[in-house]
Amino acid sequence: MQSESSPRTITYDDIKPILDDTCTQRCHRKGKKVEWAPLTSYKEIIDGKAVRGKDCGDTQYKNYVVAGNPMESLLYLKLLNRPPCGKRMPRGSGRKPTEKEIDMIRQWIEQGVLAESKSSMKND
Repeated sequence: MQSESSPRTITYDDIKPILDDTCTQRCHRKGKKVEWAPLTSYKEIIDGKAVRGKDCGDTQYKNYVVAGNPMESLLYLKLLNRPPCGKRMPRGSGRKPTEKEIDMIRQWIEQGVLAESKSSMKND
């Protein structure tokens, strides 16, 4: 049981609906305008690296996520008001993640980008 002072464990299952609703629905998936930077699966996010971008020399080949370090994780940095490269995401008129959702993504990265909670893992 978790104490009241410790943060709840965030997993990919918590993050996926946020990404689906704000990132992949319109852009970050196959057949869309940013298909070269897919965010549709845990593996794509964990293995992903920035490979394109105008005036983004210092973020080229930066990992989408660095477990334990949101300030080195492009996925998180691009959600902030002043990303290190390009514009804040998502662009356009679609739904933007709330501050609470952005904080949840930060916590997920800080906690090690867990795929699922330990309590739901089964040893069969």
